[in-house]
Amino acid sequence: MTNIHPAYLFITPETQAEQTVITYLQSILCEKNSCNECMSCKQLYTKQHPSLMWLKPENRYTLDDLDELFKKISFTLEESADFFFVIEQAHLLSAACANALLKIVEEPPRGYHFIFLSHHLQAIVPTIRSRCIIKTITTAQTNTLENIHAKNFIQKTDPQTFLTYLSKTTITESEIVILIDFLITHYTQQLLQKTATGDRKAYNFLQDLLKFLHQTTQHQIMPGSGKIFLKELYLHKNNLERLHD
Repeated sequence: MTNIHPAYLFITPETQAEQTVITYLQSILCEKNSCNECMSCKQLYTKQHPSLMWLKPENRYTLDDLDELFKKISFTLEESADFFFVIEQAHLLSAACANALLKIVEEPPRGYHFIFLSHHLQAIVPTIRSRCIIKTITTAQTNTLENIHAKNFIQKTDPQTFLTYLSKTTITESEIVILIDFLITHYTQQLLQKTATGDRKAYNFLQDLLKFLHQTTQHQIMPGSGKIFLKELYLHKNNLERLHD
């Protein structure tokens, strides 16, 4: 099989994650153009395809979770064969697991491929991220979510308007993760612009804000704490604005 990169990172909403990967694998492994009816397609949907190993952790990944992967990849595949490892919730890879995977992800034996799957780009270990082709899958719903929530942080929203928004929002933990990724991307672009223009005050503000946003990616958003998190984010941004004014 040609034109298949050794490693991919799919960033997609949690509700679409599994189907996104299955659809991609069907395009490669189904001889009838993703028919959804043949044995190959049925095996992909049940994650029992002979060319697939699908990993999903109970909590965070441990080295023991990767044992079967390392056993499998030690075998040489037939000349025309391809095999895919799907690592679901890749943001839960520990540093030890990521380090153990680095060499084989960068230069896997012939025919082996990795698909890392997550909804949270910034939480992926950088050494893994840099070795992958990144495919970001968004939906109209995701884009609408970003527009609705992000404007309350990107624009200068007065406290009363923000509190009104906060009282009405039903944002979920997974949606907050999407929002954080969106804000990191937005403010990183602004930082690059300020670097070019030499606006030191704005540059320092954006540096501090991005540092805070990156720190938030290191912590799990607890169920039911969405509004508290948004309020803390709003207050922290306002404090930084005053500090750098």
